[in-house]
Order: sequence, then C-alpha cells, then structure tokens
Amino acid sequence: MQNDAAVFVVDPDAATRDAVRSLVYTMNLQCEAYASGEAFFEAGVLARPGCAVLEVRIPGVNGLEIQQQLAARGSTLPVIFLTSHSTLSIAVRAMRAGAVHFLEKPFREHELWDAIIEAITVDSRRRERAAQQQDSESRLSRLNVRDRWVLKMIAEGRSKKAIAEAMDVCVRTVELRRNQLMKKLELRSLSELVHFALTVADAPKESTNGHQRSLDLAQPR
Repeated sequence: MQNDAAVFVVDPDAATRDAVRSLVYTMNLQCEAYASGEAFFEAGVLARPGCAVLEVRIPGVNGLEIQQQLAARGSTLPVIFLTSHSTLSIAVRAMRAGAVHFLEKPFREHELWDAIIEAITVDSRRRERAAQQQDSESRLSRLNVRDRWVLKMIAEGRSKKAIAEAMDVCVRTVELRRNQLMKKLELRSLSELVHFALTVADAPKESTNGHQRSLDLAQPR
C-alpha cells in the first residue's frame, strides 16, 4: 500500500468524519476530512494518491455530483460511498459510474477498512498504468513514420526477411534499423524491443480523458 496515500472524507456529519478519521489513522494512512464538496475541490487534492469516502446527501455539491466532477476533471481517485441515504437506484448509479464500494451507515470498521485497502490498491494500479503509458508515449515521440512501421511489423511477429521484403530493402538494413530503434527507445535487447512493440500494439486506443492515443503505423508512401 502506498505510504503517501490519503483518505479524503467528504461528509457534512462531524461525527462520521471523526469516526472515519480515527479508523484511517489506525491504518497508518493520512486522512483529510471536508464538510462539503466545495471545500474538497478547493483543497486541490485530486492528483494525490489515495481514495475518497463520500456521503451521498451533501448540501451544495452532493456525493454523486462529486463523483461526476472527479471523472470530468480527469481524476482517477477511487470512490467509496458511505451513506445513510441508500436506495437501490442510487447504489446502482454510483457503481455504474465506477464506485469501488457502496456502504451504509453505521459502518462496520472491518468493511470500511477492507474497502479503503481495495480502493488504494486500485489507485496504485491506475497510477502505475498511467506512468507506463506516459513513458511509452514519450519514447514513441522519438520515432518517425518509418520507425513506427517497423515497430508495427515487429509486433505482428514478422521475420527479418518479411520486413525486408515489405520495405524493399536488404535484411542487413532491417537489422541496422532495429538497432537504431533500440537506441531511440533506450532498450537494451531485441527481447525488450519485441516486448515494447507488443505492449504498444495491445494498448487501448483511447485514454481516460477521451483523447485518441493510437499510433500512426501506416505504411509510409
């Protein structure tokens, strides 16, 4: 579990905020509590690791609206709902929007404990994937169109001879181009190059903010 992870509680009820804070401290995690959605967003915590524990019914910006705004602002902060205003329709709406858990008050400590651990694990994995994506995109920005075409053929499992025929060059030229690719991508071996090519080929075509990030691997003319 991330040492710098924090639990962000948004609940108008002071007793609930204190109870959750007390539990979180026993987990050796940081905890910040807010009485309103406005105060939560003003704190500027969206990029920090951890999770949010939200009441549904909050004056002003309610819990479901906080969840929506988190998504709209590109935050990957996992959400746990802890509420005394639970209905099936609300629970379904929250879970469909990506909530990790939907718990009712009064909460059982072990249930909230497990939910927080799961949410922070989800957050850690999301951040790891985002970092890997950013690294891949940074490396790929160094490649020209022909480089990317070669990378695509490597991902397709084509042999040196097949790549040479497709490019209308000799096999030695393909070997040199592969070596140049490894240098540009800062990879140390052919196996690393193959792994990178496969990773990029299997990457989702759209990021969480909706921007297309597929590669232009079309054959150069």
